[in-house]
Amino acid sequence: MKNQIIGPILSDYLAQEALRQYSKKKLLGGYYIPGLAIIPFSQRSFEKGCIVGCAKSNQIDILSLLVFQPGSESQQNVRTIWREEAHKRLCDYGNDPESFYDFWSCTQYPNMDLSRDAKVLSKKKMPLHEVLHLNQFWVSSGIAFGTTYPEIVRKMWTVSYDTPPDPALVDLAQQTGWVQNFGCDPADLKLISFEEATQQALIELATYVHKYRPELSDPFGLNIT
Repeated sequence: MKNQIIGPILSDYLAQEALRQYSKKKLLGGYYIPGLAIIPFSQRSFEKGCIVGCAKSNQIDILSLLVFQPGSESQQNVRTIWREEAHKRLCDYGNDPESFYDFWSCTQYPNMDLSRDAKVLSKKKMPLHEVLHLNQFWVSSGIAFGTTYPEIVRKMWTVSYDTPPDPALVDLAQQTGWVQNFGCDPADLKLISFEEATQQALIELATYVHKYRPELSDPFGLNIT
């Protein structure tokens, strides 16, 4: 069929790095994501969506073809859907966002307190297929926010990844077991500029489109160099 996608959907493709870091193998086969890893996993997916959305905010209609079924009601009304979703998330936060961690955790997990819930989360195991299903929403939410508020995304990226980490976040990572279990120590954060992150995201997007949606390479203006 003309619109049939052969291969992974975009959100799965963008999650490959996070999957390598956080997924664990079950004793009887299959994979899962530990409960404590869901927040950093989902945040990374949201961030990637934000960067892609920023970079391609002038090509929303084409970008929507990678997220929604072509011709579907969601794809046809994507500008309104993404704008309203992004606006609601910003209103839910209530202030001018500073960091990705604070913005994502407060808007996506408003009732969660890691200092209180870490032990419970550490015992949970979420099947990989459930995580990947949720991941479609996380990436799409990021794209929605990036296309709507590119300057806020740039600011959050600079605070989160182009500035030395907040000591309070370093302490929280130690206390909750993130460092021991997943190796995500903010103290070891490698700083990367927004421009570098955008370039990496565009390379990843171009590779995906070239392999799985080549009919969109020219409209997108994506080239692999």
